Amino acid sequence: MTPSRLLALLLALPLAAVAACDRSLQPPPTSGTPQRILFVGNSFLHGHMPPVLHYNAERVTDLNGTAYGGVPGVFRQLADEAGLQVAVSSELLSGQSLRTHLGEKRGVITSQPWDVVVLQDHSLMNPLKPGDPVATVRSVAALEAAVHAVNPQARVYLLQT
Repeated sequence: MTPSRLLALLLALPLAAVAACDRSLQPPPTSGTPQRILFVGNSFLHGHMPPVLHYNAERVTDLNGTAYGGVPGVFRQLADEAGLQVAVSSELLSGQSLRTHLGEKRGVITSQPWDVVVLQDHSLMNPLKPGDPVATVRSVAALEAAVHAVNPQARVYLLQT
């Protein structure tokens, strides 16, 4: 499978873990308009140290102004090499849960009509109650609803360590 085909599949298919959150299940647009992709999470997405921490940061719009590249930077590089038109942004906070992103960064997350949003929660789900999924489920549902309020066609994906 070619890298461009793999990337197209990643953009088009929902992860089984979040198929219930992905209401649109629409393929990516085929027009010349770049897909607007937002990554929301913590250091599992931005990386803890160089070189990944700032990898390709100049090609990612860091909505928090931290100049992180990380996984969004790697994703952008792969998309560029595959010839795909994407606009990649990130809203990443070290060591934080999606509950924090929801409470403190909702306005940033809903500032644009994203086509794809990738959510990544704290490795313990709930740092106060490790392994308890209740806060994750509530935060993902609220973030998904907020994203869909701005763009009902957005595809929302969840990554969980």
